[in-house]
Amino acid sequence: MTQAELAAELRRRGLTGFYPQTILKVEKGQRALKLTEGAVIAEVLDATLDAIAGDAAAVSEGEKVVRGFIGMVAGSHENVLNAAEHLAVRRDILEDVLRERDDVPSALREASEAVLSKTAPEVLVERVRETMRAAVRERKGRR
Repeated sequence: MTQAELAAELRRRGLTGFYPQTILKVEKGQRALKLTEGAVIAEVLDATLDAIAGDAAAVSEGEKVVRGFIGMVAGSHENVLNAAEHLAVRRDILEDVLRERDDVPSALREASEAVLSKTAPEVLVERVRETMRAAVRERKGRR
């Protein structure tokens, strides 16, 4: 489950103020959780409060740093996916305009077609998804 998915589910369940950035702060220990928030998170993650809280004294500084970077990388992947989706929509619009309009100067039409010949956003999205799948498989393999 991504930070965005978790945050959306928490908001759906009535916890206001939860966004991917909030989840990242919780993971990094920069934002404390209320007991009621922890209970809802545990329910969403199908875990116990003990499991999500862990033993704070037993968490090393290295683990905190790595967990923080995991959250940042997951957030970055999500940003890339969102950007690729926006790119796909804008490319479709540009293609429609070029197809429907006959008053576009030829130099501008050529420049537009050069931009459209770049790697399709669907390919970029699939590359990001595969990278994410590989990271999840690797994390599961370490457990």
